[in-house]
Parts: sequence; structure tokens; C-alpha cells
Amino acid sequence: ITPSVSDVQHHPCNQPHDAEVFAIVTDTASGDYPGDTHFSDLANSQCTDAASSYLGTDFNSRDDIGGGFFYPSTDSWANGDRTVTCYLDRTDGQQLIGSLHNIGSSPLPAP
Repeated sequence: ITPSVSDVQHHPCNQPHDAEVFAIVTDTASGDYPGDTHFSDLANSQCTDAASSYLGTDFNSRDDIGGGFFYPSTDSWANGDRTVTCYLDRTDGQQLIGSLHNIGSSPLPAP
């Protein structure tokens, strides 16, 4: 069984938080549920470029910042959900404090 997330809670950037949503991608696919590989390919092509733009540096150059994405379930897809939510987090598992927007090559703020 794959765990699913049905709700992402908003927290102010100046309070500890697990991840930072930086992009919402609208999938243009239609028809039957496209499956995990489709969403992974979409996220790898769209979220990675958006992450670099958001960070102000190449996402792949930051080994201290990771990321991931949430995508529609089969049920939500059937109800018209076409959004992929891209997020950034710390690779050391600690919480973020402050925003990663335009952090560039600066060190992460201490947790």
C-alpha cells in the first residue's frame, strides 16, 4: 500500500515546517489515469526546472536540498484533479525555517 496525502497544511515560513511548496503543475493529460511513471516523468521535467528558478541556483547543485511531489490519486483524477504539487525539503530530514526562495548558494538557515 502506498501512503497518500490528502491535505497539505500551510505554515508561515518563519515557523518550522517540513517542506516548502514552490510550484503547482497542471497536467494536460486526459482520459484514463496515466499512472505513476507518467507523474514521475512530468515532475522530473517540470518540477526540477521550476526548483532551479525558485532557488536562484541549479537545484542539482544543492546536496542539502531535496524535493518531491504529490500527484492525483486514481479517485481524484476521475473527479478532474490534474495538479502535481512540487515541494522542497532538507536532505538531512530537519525542518526548514525561513523560505528557500532565491537562496542561491547561501547556506540553509539553522533549524
